Amino acid sequence: MKPISADSHVVEGRDVFTGLAERFGDEAPRIMDVGDQVNAIVVPARGLKGVSVARMGMAATRLARNEPLKRKPGRKPDVAHMQDPELVALFSKGYAGMRKGLVDGAHRFKDQDVDGLAAEFLYPGFFGMFSLANTALLVALQKNYNDWLHDYASAANGRLFGLAAIPVQDPDAATAELDRVIKLGFKGGCIPCTSPAERPYFDDAYEPIWARAEEAGFPLSMHVGTNAHVPKERRVRPWRPDAIADYAASQARCSAPSSSSCAGACANGIRTCASWWRSSTPAGSPTGWTASIKACNGSAATWPNPTPARRPTRSGAASSTPPSKTTAQPSPPAT
Repeated sequence: MKPISADSHVVEGRDVFTGLAERFGDEAPRIMDVGDQVNAIVVPARGLKGVSVARMGMAATRLARNEPLKRKPGRKPDVAHMQDPELVALFSKGYAGMRKGLVDGAHRFKDQDVDGLAAEFLYPGFFGMFSLANTALLVALQKNYNDWLHDYASAANGRLFGLAAIPVQDPDAATAELDRVIKLGFKGGCIPCTSPAERPYFDDAYEPIWARAEEAGFPLSMHVGTNAHVPKERRVRPWRPDAIADYAASQARCSAPSSSSCAGACANGIRTCASWWRSSTPAGSPTGWTASIKACNGSAATWPNPTPARRPTRSGAASSTPPSKTTAQPSPPAT
């Protein structure tokens, strides 16, 4: 039996950014050529700089040609041959330099067969879609992305499964988008790995999102680097954002004042894939908080056991029926 990749990525196509510049001006990301970068994703309001989509699609370049990988403690292996004339020539072509399977989902099976994969679950490539300060722009971009991702994955004959982007910065829009992508046939979604600064994930405003996701059996996953925007007035000085540290600390925004994070350590470093959903039951009935832990090899564990169902309380304990009986929230299983 061939493995399923639980942590693959896409390189967003042009259609993801269609119409945004006309609606939102220079705040909107778009595809353009800047300097020696061809077909780069650029947000003009942040400066005319970007990374070529072709460079984004070159994950395999760390596989050096018959050379061992050089790795420092706590770091990913060195990326090899990025200045190789052959790769530089590919980068200069933008989308035209990418493998066809990155542009058209109908051709991705060729790469899957080389890698020995049965199927892939797909995260975004452009993590910036989760950190835009303009919420209306963020919602519009993520809807565009979900439409494009649906078409890309649908062309793959059941071997690609996209994780829809859910714009939790606007809970009402997020609930509506969740309904829409469930009807489109998506099997899961992706939310920022750090909650919006003004509204932690234990806020009741998200309850309709968690309830709808649980009702549909629709896991909501996080990926390191998909941070939500932090306004300047909320930034701690000196401001030194760190993707890994932010991700590891995100558990504190899931329940208050303490939390048991759903965290998995992946083989290529400290890398967490978290998903959870909270149950919605009639008033007075037991409610629960369920978390799935997914490692890079696709294995999963679920906790806590559903008997009895529990949810974190404001004191950090987990309550069940009867109310007078409390039990500490269980820790996630080791991965």
